Amino acid sequence: MQNPQLSPDGQYWWDGTAWQPVSAAAPQQAYAPQQPAQPLQYQQYGGAVPVGQQMGRFARGRRIAKLCWAVLQSDRSLLMLPVLAFISFILMVLVFSFPLLMSNLVGKVNPVLAVILLLAMYVGSAFISSFFGAAMIAAATLRLSGQQATATDGMRIAWAHAGKLLVWSLISASVGVLIRSLEERMGIVGKIVGMVLGLAWAISTTFMIPVLIFEQSGVFGSFKRSALIIKQRWGESLAAGVSIGFSLFLWSLLGFAVSIVLFFVFPLLGIGAALLTIGAVSILGSALSGIYRAALFQYATAGTVPTHLGFTPDDMAAAFRQKRRLFKR
Repeated sequence: MQNPQLSPDGQYWWDGTAWQPVSAAAPQQAYAPQQPAQPLQYQQYGGAVPVGQQMGRFARGRRIAKLCWAVLQSDRSLLMLPVLAFISFILMVLVFSFPLLMSNLVGKVNPVLAVILLLAMYVGSAFISSFFGAAMIAAATLRLSGQQATATDGMRIAWAHAGKLLVWSLISASVGVLIRSLEERMGIVGKIVGMVLGLAWAISTTFMIPVLIFEQSGVFGSFKRSALIIKQRWGESLAAGVSIGFSLFLWSLLGFAVSIVLFFVFPLLGIGAALLTIGAVSILGSALSGIYRAALFQYATAGTVPTHLGFTPDDMAAAFRQKRRLFKR
């Protein structure tokens, strides 16, 4: 018999599917992640990197993107989650835009109706992002633990917490509106303050969704827990560290270059290629980010690193970095 696996702060234990408060009865046997039946051949993607080896932010981001891609390759059905999110967003825009379009055609646009529909569209987009993001993180977390989870499993877990995800969507959408309003009304000062607040909000809510779906806490408790996890693992006064977005940006440049060439030959084909590039990069970026965030959550709460997939502790620690101080004491 082994003791249950505890989180770094000792407040939660892992029962195999979710983090439970230590006050709850622990199982007799601790959960031990199993290796996949057919381990991923990650060496051809990310390669093994000795712990402690110095890598630049872009090089590290490219390596992590390749490792996340290897996880995605193990079950390409996970790509259906961002695809469904993209389709859901398009359908939502069409549904809410139709009343505005009809009102505009008859020449009578109700301002109150327009504001309500725009707010509903904004909250709806936030919920779609939260719901399918939760599904991706849930499925990725199970796969990183050695289980054969699918996109359906991820959606099932997300649906079980749809109510809390909706509340969180309302809060995140409201914060986004407030920050944007601040940037627009206060000029350059507002833009600087908005950028600082936006970065602080993004970092403190990094683990909001995984905490919401894997730990037994409400929305506000999950927010506090997410900020606490970041502080305990990476410290305070943080800035964004490694990002996998740069690798996707390079691939998008290739797609846009092809689109420009096609535009001069056949404009409609060029526009279609550009839209396809934007959609593909968005879908792939959402999938890879969800996998990386799931790995970070395991590292931050349990101190475990999915080394069987090629990740190293340095890959996890590089997610955030300490801000540089202009004046040292």
